[in-house]
Amino acid sequence: NPRRREPYDRSLAAARASAGESADVSLTLSSATSGHAVEQGPELIDLAGLEDTAVLDAISQYFTLVVEAEPLSTRQQADEVVVADTVNSDLSRFYEFWLTWSSRRQFSSAERHGSVARAAAENRQVRRLMEAEDEKLQRRARKLYSSRVREAARRARLFDPRVRQLRERQHREEATEAEIRAEERLLEEAQRDEMRATRLLAARMEDE
Repeated sequence: NPRRREPYDRSLAAARASAGESADVSLTLSSATSGHAVEQGPELIDLAGLEDTAVLDAISQYFTLVVEAEPLSTRQQADEVVVADTVNSDLSRFYEFWLTWSSRRQFSSAERHGSVARAAAENRQVRRLMEAEDEKLQRRARKLYSSRVREAARRARLFDPRVRQLRERQHREEATEAEIRAEERLLEEAQRDEMRATRLLAARMEDE
């Protein structure tokens, strides 16, 4: 967006002018494409209509690919979640992790300038402006990607057969508990009625 770039270009022009260089900012910065091909990461396939085993396989493969794309220093915790919880029934930990997940990838492909151009900058001020813009674009790409993964986690939970089975089991347990409570209430009412009848009988016998 040229309007959004205007303050940046003015600052860059000032930096170049202060170094005694041309203030023409149309150069590579303005003539460069405003959008680079940013790595999008894996896509979670459409899970609707798939067999349960196929759904689980797709979920496992998707999050495994997401983990493998992360920096090595941040993989261990995610590896443990993917390996453990796609097999076992601890779904709360699995989805709590992915529904709040944020990537740690660098997203260098989102940069406008790149490390080579920054290193070749005319002076420190220009380099800092270039670094600031590249970091902003990296953060934007990282935020978008993280949001896409969290949305995939929401879709996965919607079709996850383990979640469905857990909910069905919870519903059965709730229904059983409701039946037990209803029976307990009936028993308590019957006991109260019996006690009331006993008191009435005792009062009549005293009157006689």
